Amino acid sequence: MIPPAFHHIAPGQWINDPVGLHRLGDRWVLHDQRSAGPADRAIGWGRATSPDLLHWQDEGMALPPDADGWIYSGSVLPLPDAPRAFFTLHQPS
Repeated sequence: MIPPAFHHIAPGQWINDPVGLHRLGDRWVLHDQRSAGPADRAIGWGRATSPDLLHWQDEGMALPPDADGWIYSGSVLPLPDAPRAFFTLHQPS
């Protein structure tokens, strides 16, 4: 598979909704809803960073699913002290 030229992809995982893009210092930070692994249906939030919105570095899972449930859609609010995440928690059982 040839990766897109101007699109972030997560290695070995599928990505669903983007849930937040904000500036942190000299980098852009993108959060996205994604699977926890290649064959995993559990969903959490991934994170990628970029200096220019063209070249992305995947940072892995920022909010992984855990025993409390899966992390679904939400948003990130960039505040002066630190960004805050608001999301829907889904309990598969």
